[in-house]
Parts: sequence; structure tokens; C-alpha cells
Amino acid sequence: MGGTAHLQFNKNTIILFALPQKFKGFRNYPQKNFVKNFVSFEIMLYLQHYSPIIVAIRIMAKKKKYTIEYIIKSSPLVLYNCLISATGLQQWFADTVDNEGDTFFFTWNGETETAQMLSDEDDDYIRFRWEYQDNDEYFEFRIDKTEITNDTILFVTDFADDKEMDSQKRLWDAQIHNLIKRIGAS
Repeated sequence: MGGTAHLQFNKNTIILFALPQKFKGFRNYPQKNFVKNFVSFEIMLYLQHYSPIIVAIRIMAKKKKYTIEYIIKSSPLVLYNCLISATGLQQWFADTVDNEGDTFFFTWNGETETAQMLSDEDDDYIRFRWEYQDNDEYFEFRIDKTEITNDTILFVTDFADDKEMDSQKRLWDAQIHNLIKRIGAS
């Protein structure tokens, strides 16, 4: 086969075929700039005995940042304590929450997701990043007080694909509803 490769396009996937001995990645393929122009991609290698490597690259659309605002009838300090600690988060966010320093382990229905606390400011905000998120993505809780009504406002910032935006917002609505019930702020 001489190490030649070709691309087959299928919606959001590019399939690249090459023999294992000749496959050197994208640097030897003349269309490499085409692939580099995408925001990010996943590479999955499938190996079978005596067969070519098949590399599937799934093109990932860049997620969009969004912020949702909630009025919480609670003091900022009480709200902050429910957002910053594993104990506080476990009351409303996940079935169980543990942490080792700034690494948090959130478990729902036996499945655990890991997030890193990136930064926090007392009584102001907490920012996390899921282990599977890109470096410029995060989810954040920011607390503010309105000057006129003195209400506590919780801003939730997250990232989602266009197709998932509505369902992600509904998920946050349900989570924040649990938080409001838990702290008696309804």
C-alpha cells in the first residue's frame, strides 16, 4: 500500500486510513492544514491483527459560554458555603461529593466525575473545570447582591454545544431548584 492515505468525510467525522508501519500522523499528509483548522478533535485508534490502522477524528464544535441568573432568598455566606465545600455540594448537587484538596469527585447513580477547583474568592465566586473540559472551559458560581432590593443573585456560568444548550440550562434549573429547597430559600 506504500503508506498512502485518503480521507473519507462523514458529517463530523474524518476517517484516515494508513498502514501501521507508514503512519506518521498528519505531518506527512498534504491535507494536514484542513484538520488543523478545526477547534479540537478526538483521535481514536482501532487496531486489528494484520490490518491497517484506522484513525477516526471526530470534529468537535467549540462550546459556547452561557450564564444563568437565579434570585436566592439567602445570605451570600450561607449560599457560598453550599457551593465551596464537598459537604455543601453533596446536599444539592450530586449523590456524593468528596474532595482531595482542590480535586472534587462528584458521584451520580454510581458514576463519578472529577472536577478541579480552579479558583475561588470568599463569598464571591467558585470556578471548577471538569476533567474532560478544554482549558478555556469551566463552570462557575458567582454571588452578587442587588443594591435596590438587596436580593442575593447566583450566576451560573457553563459551556455547552448549541444542540445541548437548552437541556443544559434545564439541568441547571433543576439543580438550583434543589439548592433553593435545601437551604430553605424558596
